[in-house]
Amino acid sequence: IFPMGGKEEIKRFLKLKEQPMKIKDFICDDGDYPLFVVKTARYYISAFRSNLGRKNMMQLRFENPWIRDAIHAVLVSNLFFWYWRVVGNGFQITNKQLLDFPMPVIINNEDSELSSIGRNLMDISEEISVEKINAGKVMTNLRFDDRNHKITEIDNILIKHFGLQNTFSNDLAKFKSPLLKQPIPGEFVDRDRDLVFRIAKEFIQEAGRDVFLEELYEKIIEEDSLNEILSI
Repeated sequence: IFPMGGKEEIKRFLKLKEQPMKIKDFICDDGDYPLFVVKTARYYISAFRSNLGRKNMMQLRFENPWIRDAIHAVLVSNLFFWYWRVVGNGFQITNKQLLDFPMPVIINNEDSELSSIGRNLMDISEEISVEKINAGKVMTNLRFDDRNHKITEIDNILIKHFGLQNTFSNDLAKFKSPLLKQPIPGEFVDRDRDLVFRIAKEFIQEAGRDVFLEELYEKIIEEDSLNEILSI
């Protein structure tokens, strides 16, 4: 199904997809600086410097600490979470979804703002640690969105670098809430939903092949520019 509900969200997604650099471009398989990301997400992304021995974690390795710290900052941002809600299933992050997220080239610098914020977030990890019991086992997560002012700083850096229009950190943060009072990813407004799905179905049938998500959104934006099919 389509995971977004308006033209501004579609434009934001397409803008992100056109960025030249991705997280995968900074991965170094034999790097000495690891980052462990919990694949189960739900309402926030949890990442660690050390391996907690959990089965549902992916390991990323980098050639230097400032790239690792910058990418950690990006992964706990509201923007990354929003992107994951667009391409993901709302429960688990896949390696591809994470590695395909765009990265600013500005991180390849020890003094970058993102690296500095990432280091700060790591250093206060004990303060924002949360525990829950799952199948009789105690699971530890780091809920960095409790440090909202830092997450807002990260969002603002990314929004500016990627040139995202009509995108604000506090609006992105709403997608983390389990008590949303607005259309969420996956819910076009009622007037648009059937028409959008019909256009997408016809496009897929005509293509006669697997299509990329961005192709479908480009088609929806094209139809909207001609016939104003989207309400928001």
